[in-house]
Amino acid sequence: MAVNSIPCRDNAIVASAPLIGPDNQRIRVLDGFRGIAVLLVMCYHFIPAIFFGWAGVDLFFILSGFLITSILLRTVGTPGFLYVYFSRRLLRIVPLYFVMLFILFVLFPVMVPSMVTPAYDFLVEHQYWYWLFSVNISFALHGFPENITVVHFWSLACEMQFYLVWPLLILLFHKSRKVLWIVLSLLFLFAVFFRVYADQIVTMNSLYRYVLLPSRLDAFAAGGILFLYTSSDYRISGKVLYWMSGLFFTLIVLSGVLGIHWHFTDSFTQRYGLSLNVLFWISVLSICLQNPSSIPARFTGSRLLQNAGLYSYGMYVFHLPVTIFVDKLFFPPAVEENTGMMLLRIFLLFTITIIISVASFHLFEKKMMLFKPRYHVADN
Repeated sequence: MAVNSIPCRDNAIVASAPLIGPDNQRIRVLDGFRGIAVLLVMCYHFIPAIFFGWAGVDLFFILSGFLITSILLRTVGTPGFLYVYFSRRLLRIVPLYFVMLFILFVLFPVMVPSMVTPAYDFLVEHQYWYWLFSVNISFALHGFPENITVVHFWSLACEMQFYLVWPLLILLFHKSRKVLWIVLSLLFLFAVFFRVYADQIVTMNSLYRYVLLPSRLDAFAAGGILFLYTSSDYRISGKVLYWMSGLFFTLIVLSGVLGIHWHFTDSFTQRYGLSLNVLFWISVLSICLQNPSSIPARFTGSRLLQNAGLYSYGMYVFHLPVTIFVDKLFFPPAVEENTGMMLLRIFLLFTITIIISVASFHLFEKKMMLFKPRYHVADN
């Protein structure tokens, strides 16, 4: 059995799966969905009317579950696969993340002391949660801080914790795809159970349902299940997938019509709505991966979404700090009452975030990725 080095780009790892051809064409769909995810989150923070944009985080988690499951299943047992896996994950996530923390906690108070507030001081005093990728645990215990400059880093903490525990799951169950299907399905159900009942056992802020890794295992597990589906011979008909996506979307809309506030702070949404979001995204992803000529697949293949997916990590990291500082420097609190000023604000926020993210990717992130070791994958 020959062993070959595969390209540096992680997406290429799933190239041998039946639904993902050797030209890597269909996997580009995932970049488009990354673009959708980051644009939804940015719109949520930039445009008050996009109250559902937080659901982009669910999509990020699904994509991570898909990618990491595919990486580990393709490389498990090959020489040094854990070293390569962790090295690549750390080099992709940690450098930019730490640069942002260094700017916020070290440079900012020296360069702009006039903007240091008691809320900022509180953030500095508790910065260790951020450096240790555990701020989601802090939020589950105490809620969000008053200073929200890097409040979105809870999801990166959740991602990092997922990166640490998933290899153990694959090591335990990779020999049987059927068993892995069952385990991932049970993890999906466990996430719902945890969100419903965990606070009856341990006293926590209600945000635990949104920010803790056990609460979001349904999204990560669903991503893993999606990869198992794409790499199997089993197929659901396209019509059924369209009906499924329509059903889940209808249920989401119907929930809003019935008075459920579709927001991550809503009790019903926290308990059950998160999984409904996941099921909707999974059904749409299945359509796109199974039929690259479908309308959703062509939409996600647009240049706009592909480019947004390419720069999505920087856009996610920078967008909220940009929002906070631009608002403090240029716009009054009641800016939404002036349509012209509101449109100018949105334009500036998108423009500044994109410029910084593109520069970050080409001047910093790509250079860090050059240090990534290559995977070695056995030919099947």
